[in-house]
Amino acid sequence: MLVIQWIPGNYGRRWRCLERRQILASQWKTSQPTGLEPAMDYFINADIRPGIGCRRKVLNVFFKNEEAESDHHQCDALETSGCLQCLITQSSVCCDIHTPAYFVPFISAILKQQKQLSRSHLVKFSMASLDFKLIDMLKDWQEETTLKLYGHAHLYDLGPGIIMPNSILDCIVECAHFYKIKSTADLVKETCWSGANKHGDEIIVLIHQVCPLPTPLTSAPLQPHTNPSNANASVSVPRNAKRKMRCSACGEEGHNARNHHCREHPANQSSATKENSGTTWIIIPLHAGL
Repeated sequence: MLVIQWIPGNYGRRWRCLERRQILASQWKTSQPTGLEPAMDYFINADIRPGIGCRRKVLNVFFKNEEAESDHHQCDALETSGCLQCLITQSSVCCDIHTPAYFVPFISAILKQQKQLSRSHLVKFSMASLDFKLIDMLKDWQEETTLKLYGHAHLYDLGPGIIMPNSILDCIVECAHFYKIKSTADLVKETCWSGANKHGDEIIVLIHQVCPLPTPLTSAPLQPHTNPSNANASVSVPRNAKRKMRCSACGEEGHNARNHHCREHPANQSSATKENSGTTWIIIPLHAGL
């Protein structure tokens, strides 16, 4: 809602639109008390405020109890003492400052809650036959436990969710699929179910019946293997020994046939050998008649 305010100026009339919520907000801020009310301050700090020393005294002054007139004579005019039910009597218990022993049972210590462990982050998966089997077993347990603890009427009217909500059941199935629930402590951590401490052992048994925990793999140490044919060998070849290169032309080690250090390489052969290797000899038989 907008409030139109007319503000005169030197150059004529001007109109300004002010939002109503801003006006109300400014009024609300000014109306709010900036500190603790004196009466509440005296009541809380009655033991340290000079001249007070009693919490009942603060209440009597604030509510003007001493100025109040009792009407117990009007209720029962036949008795000189008036009506005993309406008669205001002085209590033997004053306050926690004068009678602290009376207020000891009302003292409660606020314990700091421990930080709860975070749940496991599970990925989406497709339910298998074991998951559906676990759902059926948990639903049967829901009905049997509800019937045992609350009777048939509550089972018919409220359903088996009174003992375990369906959201907790779905969470148990998801965690059991990834083997996240191994004990009652894991059940409390993953589901935050209020009945985990009471019925946790029964749920763990059902989970392990359908989804037993995988057994850890155990491996025996490898035994050294010896070859019978090489058992009597005097020289052992290292496993990481580098194999030496052997030339296919001359048969020597350390180079191959394409290396110019090989004596059979064409570059190392003599010119006569090259000429002889390139000459073709033709043998013509001589006949006696020629």
